[in-house]
Amino acid sequence: IDIRNKVTRLRQKLNLEEELNHIKNLLQKEIEDNKIEVGTDFNVKEIYSVKTTLHSILYNLINNAIKYREVERKSFIRISSIAEGDYVKLIIEDNGIGIDLERYSDKIFSLYKRFHSHIEGKGLGLFLVKLQTESLGGRIEVKSSPNQGATFTVYLKIPENIGEQLIFKNDSVNVYFDASIEALCSIWQGEHTVEAFDHVLSLSIDFLKAYKTKNWISDIRKVPKRNELELNQIREKYKNEYLKIGVNTIAVVINKDDYELPEYTKKLDQIKSAYPVQYGFFQTFEEAHQWIENENKHR
Repeated sequence: IDIRNKVTRLRQKLNLEEELNHIKNLLQKEIEDNKIEVGTDFNVKEIYSVKTTLHSILYNLINNAIKYREVERKSFIRISSIAEGDYVKLIIEDNGIGIDLERYSDKIFSLYKRFHSHIEGKGLGLFLVKLQTESLGGRIEVKSSPNQGATFTVYLKIPENIGEQLIFKNDSVNVYFDASIEALCSIWQGEHTVEAFDHVLSLSIDFLKAYKTKNWISDIRKVPKRNELELNQIREKYKNEYLKIGVNTIAVVINKDDYELPEYTKKLDQIKSAYPVQYGFFQTFEEAHQWIENENKHR
């Protein structure tokens, strides 16, 4: 995984309990076979992070705690979270065989380093955890001693801008992800070709598949005279994919002053005919944003 060269790392709202339950399901056999008690204490229940990266960090640390358990005593793993300054701390504690940090403290996160020869492994887990934590702007610390278990503390930087994470930008449109309301936002900058519209819909599908985003805001105030019926032919091309992904709420920001009433109503009807989803039409982006936020609360 070439994290260092990743151009865009979008943060989304993640529920720690849900993410942990997913990992516990993956490791269910190992947890049950070894009668491991897994407890949680999440003072911070939701964070904004990269889902696949957070999943990998938690998976590797919990899997390590299982692998390096002390077989002569009942094993436990505790996962907790707490806010501290600009960070959320994830703490993974176990009562396993521990690590001799006096001997290995400078090598513990190095590639292909292993500290217990009697247990299978390739020495990749902790190296990846460190690399992935740093890719999120954080750091990792460890406290441990032989036969006394280990405590790994992952410091995850609280992202400053979750509301406008740029995905794509050109002269025609800015497309970004607003994690605060879990919405894809298309802010059209002026007149554009049908080909440009097609390109944006195609790129948006790739994003929506990856992030399972159900909300969309399209701000078309700067392109009041575009032909929506013509664009509906392009929308039809991708209709099944959008519906399969689960897009169900679309907010459209439109400048009503640019239309006489009959033309305005006709335009809205043309837009609504594209997809069988819930639409809202607004004259400001703030109104559209608030509507999506309210709809999210009622789901």
